[in-house]
Amino acid sequence: MITVKKGYNIFLVSIVILCLSIGFAAEAQEQDRFGGTLIFGISAGPTNLDLHSVTDASSRQISRNIWEGFAVLDANDEVQPELAKKWEISEDGLTWTFYLREGVLFHNGKEMTSEDAVASAIRWAEVSRFSVILGSINSINAIDKYTVEFKLDEKLGALLALMAARNGGEMLIMPKEVCEGVPRGKITEYIGTGPYKLVEWKLDQQIKLAKFKDYKPLDLEPSGYAGKKNAYFDEIIFKFIPETSTLLAGLETGELDIIEPILPMEVNRLRENKEIVLQRYPKWHLQTIFNTKGIFQNQKLRQAAVMALDMEQIMLSVGKKQENIELNQSHFRKNSIWYTGQLEKYYNQKNTEGAKKLMQEGGYNGEEIIIIATKDYSWSFDSAISIVDQLTKIGFNIKMEVFDWPTLVSRKNEFEGWDLFAAASSPRTDPVELTLSYVGGTGFYTSPVAVELMQIIAQESSFEERYNAWAKMEDHAGQNPPSIVSGHLFEFRGLRSNIKGVPEFSITILWNAYKE
Repeated sequence: MITVKKGYNIFLVSIVILCLSIGFAAEAQEQDRFGGTLIFGISAGPTNLDLHSVTDASSRQISRNIWEGFAVLDANDEVQPELAKKWEISEDGLTWTFYLREGVLFHNGKEMTSEDAVASAIRWAEVSRFSVILGSINSINAIDKYTVEFKLDEKLGALLALMAARNGGEMLIMPKEVCEGVPRGKITEYIGTGPYKLVEWKLDQQIKLAKFKDYKPLDLEPSGYAGKKNAYFDEIIFKFIPETSTLLAGLETGELDIIEPILPMEVNRLRENKEIVLQRYPKWHLQTIFNTKGIFQNQKLRQAAVMALDMEQIMLSVGKKQENIELNQSHFRKNSIWYTGQLEKYYNQKNTEGAKKLMQEGGYNGEEIIIIATKDYSWSFDSAISIVDQLTKIGFNIKMEVFDWPTLVSRKNEFEGWDLFAAASSPRTDPVELTLSYVGGTGFYTSPVAVELMQIIAQESSFEERYNAWAKMEDHAGQNPPSIVSGHLFEFRGLRSNIKGVPEFSITILWNAYKE
């Protein structure tokens, strides 16, 4: 018995030593990840980092490292806590109470409290692209230092989905003195609570972020935008390089650690380079938006343009190969729970004779139509070229004007000077994010039917009720189109092979990334 006991004790000691050794090894491996600089080359710089109101891809790409909000979406598009550790909803759905994490610091060293959250939430409700459906918020108040209460006049079942939206316009918390009363797009101090802080912005050249040393990551498994965020790099530098050849050369020489986008025709060659890793991900939903304040106020002319087009030709002009495209008019891909199939009958009709008839019925007399695009994103320029070519052949008089991305973003907000805008949107997670596509957003499109259906989608919490309203909305949009929807585009980003921890996500996530 004594011998067995000694052997058992020796066994236990051995196990403990082994576990400690594994733990020390893991900790040492973790420590090895810290330090260095990541250089990220992107084709266009941001117009602004005011993520309450801006929606362009480069702004979101950079801003998400700086700002945080009450809640975020994980890899499965489910809402998870971020700066709010939990929340409660009253039985009638009219009172939402959010409980904040304690001890969270802004980049300027100030502790985040309910006063900052209230000021940020009020501004978000006023300037966000979702403001048209946030009007049901009656008041937002601080109950105590770490508790915030929303009072609603009407139910807003999609409130969390709006707060956590990852395509711009989400609810982010800024210091009260930075955001209170500041108009849309006019934030000038970019002070957040995220893992990296802004330290330099050279307009049209680069933005430099530095590790926020007082950042306290959540002790949760990383998933999408949720969970633990480790700032391994000391610095992240975003370089703005509109010439795709220069971007590519920088990746191949190692001057750049990550670049996007990579043009489809370069993919096969780069796959042979062992120093480069390619990531393929769903990136864009291509849509050329009608300006419904101009000639395309005429519904028949919008219908004619959609009816005439060969969408596969447009998509292949951008994606080059079938593997890089999905022919689908819906904002949601075919594997999404929100895909209804209602738009299939309106899509890729290639009916030029029917289109010409609608043009005649709509009274088109050869008026000049201006389509605006950019070369900063190849999908914009290439899709515009294909659309101009096809619509010219059936009798539309189209002129193309090309701008850099910041100028284009500014131009499309004007009522005049353009009729078509070669645009794209990132993958959506909930129909409520599309409110501005159907109620007064870019292109100024709206209709009483759209307003009613989008209100249901915003107010109700039942998936079945919201899905049915969305199916009707898609059918209505097929008959009364706000845009020419070409399809879904996959893109590639390139990474040097020593860059690890970057997930294959539509927006590049750089926290938890490190260099071997």
